[in-house]
Amino acid sequence: MGQKIKGKTTAAFKIIVCALFVFLVSETAFAQVPGLALNPKNDIRFEAVCSYNTVVGYNLFIRKKPGMESVMLTEPTGYYALRTLVKYEANDAIRNLSGRRLNDAYSRYTIISSCPINDRQFGRAFMLFIPAKVIYGNPTSGCGLVSVDVLKGLQFNIRTFDQKFGDPNRSRFQDNFISIGAQAHYTRDTRYVEFTSAYPHYNTADSMRTELSKQVYYDELLSRMSYDELKALLISILIQLENRGGM
Repeated sequence: MGQKIKGKTTAAFKIIVCALFVFLVSETAFAQVPGLALNPKNDIRFEAVCSYNTVVGYNLFIRKKPGMESVMLTEPTGYYALRTLVKYEANDAIRNLSGRRLNDAYSRYTIISSCPINDRQFGRAFMLFIPAKVIYGNPTSGCGLVSVDVLKGLQFNIRTFDQKFGDPNRSRFQDNFISIGAQAHYTRDTRYVEFTSAYPHYNTADSMRTELSKQVYYDELLSRMSYDELKALLISILIQLENRGGM
């Protein structure tokens, strides 16, 4: 981000973490692997992350169990990993295939973690950030490059591994299907005055696309995003800068 962002004070930009009430359904796509299956009532917690009265995504906490070394989100069939448009610090995004690091344009920013943290509820947990907009696929795949508005509800799979870096060819893994419904209470409430007074240079969709295009690889997706979607994405990046003391 430019120097104008870094020069802003933190007073006008605060993060509100809200409890998220969701309907969860978990089922395993294959035979259960001991220690890798998740119970949605006991092993999973969601929290909505809000700023400027805008939900910018969810923090997903997954209980760290003995022998569980990494967790990754995929679309429901498990064929494609879910990815973010930019890198978020909560997701370490380190992903291997047959022992080799994946870093191509359509593997970057996978929602994956091999680094558990201390957690008030679970003791130890993996934390993943799911922004309001996620993507999967690639231009040469059968489905193409697909974007998903998480706030309208999401069905996805939590794949748990017994080795780090989510390598399906070098570890055992378990698929856990999860469904979260649309949250009417947390739909985007665009408080333009508050946001644009703090960041007047981002008061149009074009100005936000110009800034985001410096960090996002997929310009074709940016061109299809609405003002609200662009704002949620930009705010989520600004939150990271504030957390790192960059504002």
